[in-house]
Amino acid sequence: MEQIAIAITGVIAIWLTQQGREDIKKYACIFGLAGQPFWFYVTYQAEQWGIFTLAIFYTYSWLVGLNNYWIKKRGPKFRRNARGYRIGETHHNAKLSDDDVELIRGLRDEGLTYQAIADKFPGVSYWTIRDIADYRTRI
Repeated sequence: MEQIAIAITGVIAIWLTQQGREDIKKYACIFGLAGQPFWFYVTYQAEQWGIFTLAIFYTYSWLVGLNNYWIKKRGPKFRRNARGYRIGETHHNAKLSDDDVELIRGLRDEGLTYQAIADKFPGVSYWTIRDIADYRTRI
């Protein structure tokens, strides 16, 4: 029974560590920790002290993951689209802040032309201003 629990929790934990999505990957430490009592029991009963010691280090590593994913406060979260890519001002190619986007839309609502707005933002094209003002991009 213990070896089945070790196998199931271990395989799931390892599989989860290799997932690209953080919202899935964070469960690896939960499954890893769930298997540790079985490791301790089996290695203690068999007097396999080397593996028992190794299980202590594995437990510590899973606890680090638990702290990083579930306990520690994280910095600001980046906005992401449905595919997981950064969007908005956190995107590495963004030239405008989210405040600039709101300003562009506000200026358009006040009746300014796309070109008049583009003139206020050097390096930003007429077409980009149009797409932002019309909610085609930066939604």
